[in-house]
Amino acid sequence: MDTILVEPDSLVIHVGQSVHEGQLLKIEGHSASGQRIANFAPAMFVADNFVARFTTGGLTGIKVGQTFINITAISFDPTLPAGRGRARVRVIVIP
Repeated sequence: MDTILVEPDSLVIHVGQSVHEGQLLKIEGHSASGQRIANFAPAMFVADNFVARFTTGGLTGIKVGQTFINITAISFDPTLPAGRGRARVRVIVIP
């Protein structure tokens, strides 16, 4: 997995609002040759959990500010590397 493509490149949510990121983000993994990788599994981490965090309700705004969702690939097969692909989505939390 060489490239991760994400649309849109930013999300705006309110403090206290929870959104299901899987319904808002289109995330695809692609090989070095540009082929879409079937069954691509992304791992997502919020850079600043004081601004927004993943909860049981989804991505939740905690306080006004900006952070990023960092996206990488997961590999469940120890013989296959997860790849170099990385992406990030800006998260803007408003009142």
